Amino acid sequence: MASGAVFFLALLQPARPEDMAGKPRELNTVLFGSLDGGRSVFASAGVKRTLGSSLDRDGFVFMAGAGAGGEPEREPLADVSFRPTAQAHALLGYQWMLGRAALSVLAGPEFDAELEAPSAWRSARTRFGLRGQAELWAHPTPETLATATLIAGSAREHLWGRLSGGYAFWPGVFVGPEASLYLREDYREWRLGAHVTGLKWRSLNLRISAGYRRDSDDRGGAYFGLTGYVRM
Repeated sequence: MASGAVFFLALLQPARPEDMAGKPRELNTVLFGSLDGGRSVFASAGVKRTLGSSLDRDGFVFMAGAGAGGEPEREPLADVSFRPTAQAHALLGYQWMLGRAALSVLAGPEFDAELEAPSAWRSARTRFGLRGQAELWAHPTPETLATATLIAGSAREHLWGRLSGGYAFWPGVFVGPEASLYLREDYREWRLGAHVTGLKWRSLNLRISAGYRRDSDDRGGAYFGLTGYVRM
């Protein structure tokens, strides 16, 4: 299942204007990493950088990332094998700062490699394609948060989308629901859960999510997600 691979891309939020307030140096780079688990497990890292402007201004944006993971080939878990997967992408786009909202649209090449088994490197199936991505981060009010992400890729011919909302129960920390849907020609998965966004440790920003997932093979279970990013 490739949903974990695209899921971490949906967790990379555009910079918020209020985060930049009062800082003498303009920030233009985001370093990020994530771990996503459900039926599959996927870990990734990447960079997002504005070109010629700061994170809180309109301008061109470059984003690149890579990750690897695996999904169970059969059940029960006591007798399971894993199918390793690796993915990478490089996207170029534009970011608009619209008052209390930030919108970015990007596109570029993507790469996907899938092995039948951990030792079957010679039989790896590699695919190249194009990826399009749109992200929205908005504060309808200072105490509320709304996000939307849509990703489409031709390497696996998939479509993924997620919506989330939140309320600031603590200053800068938003808690609320999230929902996502992953579609391929031969597979579908939806997720319903909750997230905590805005947790901070020094310069590290964290987003934690968890909930219930269900797929077209009539398999259900829990999922979790952890994303961390640093603005530089």
